[in-house]
Amino acid sequence: LERFELRQNYPNPFNPSTTIKYYLPRSSEVSLKVYNLTGQEVETLINEYQYSGKHEFTWQPKEKTEIIIQPDYNYSNWENITVPSFWNYKTHKSRGYGWYHLKIIFNEKIDISNMGIFIEKAHCNYELYANGKLIIKNGYTGLNEKKFIPTRTPRLEKLPQSNEISIAWKIVNYHDVNGGAIRPPVIGNYEILQRNQFAWDIFCFFLVGFIISLGIYHLAIFLGRRNEKSYLYFSIICFFLPLRHIGSHFLLERIFLFSNNIIYLLQAKAECLFAYLIWCHFLPLFLKEILTPIFKIKFNRIMLNLLLICAI
Repeated sequence: LERFELRQNYPNPFNPSTTIKYYLPRSSEVSLKVYNLTGQEVETLINEYQYSGKHEFTWQPKEKTEIIIQPDYNYSNWENITVPSFWNYKTHKSRGYGWYHLKIIFNEKIDISNMGIFIEKAHCNYELYANGKLIIKNGYTGLNEKKFIPTRTPRLEKLPQSNEISIAWKIVNYHDVNGGAIRPPVIGNYEILQRNQFAWDIFCFFLVGFIISLGIYHLAIFLGRRNEKSYLYFSIICFFLPLRHIGSHFLLERIFLFSNNIIYLLQAKAECLFAYLIWCHFLPLFLKEILTPIFKIKFNRIMLNLLLICAI
């Protein structure tokens, strides 16, 4: 080698230490410093004369905190991963962390005074930086899996006023079967994004109320016609659908405005439990009640075979 080479530290992020390797083509004065994502100097590691050759330095921060060094934006070393997608589709492990980088150059005709970024769904925790400044932090993003707190809360924040914005998005996953960005960030006018989010929340609450009303209506019919169980099964489905909606569409976090392990577990359990009860139990019973008199067939055997095929 005839040029200076500084390699990516490993591991990154790290706790409690990381190793930095570099190569000197000739003997010279060396200054090795660590900076955070905001450009502030964290610590000076080396400031001395060193001989040529390969060097290795293991650094442990004075404060026992997990620090993530900003990655090298050398695009020749980066993979192209479509957003939305999962990085384990690229033969990577689903658990771990990854960086996404996007550089935005706004047209001069665009008003940059009130731009925002909205992230709707994220089954992983993340940190999002704009021009080196942390603007969104969603849950715990360290390397300790035991301290990892899953969260799905939607986020909307303003972007810095600049014609050129560099966005760095670090995603950490330890719980979901897929890792990565399942939804792309939406960038636009902050007030418009805010109104769209509010309108979607109102629609979700209206839909939940409408489905519950259907359930109450059909339950009242069943109380007057006890021999027609299809009304009972349909009303149960109507009551269970909103409960699954709470799990899969993050209504709990939007109602209580916070997220922790309890909220996440309630969401995950509600989504799986009520999906199973609806599709594998009460929906087949409902179809049996309404289709058996029409086709006069052994509906139970057919539904059992279909469920076995789906399971396989």
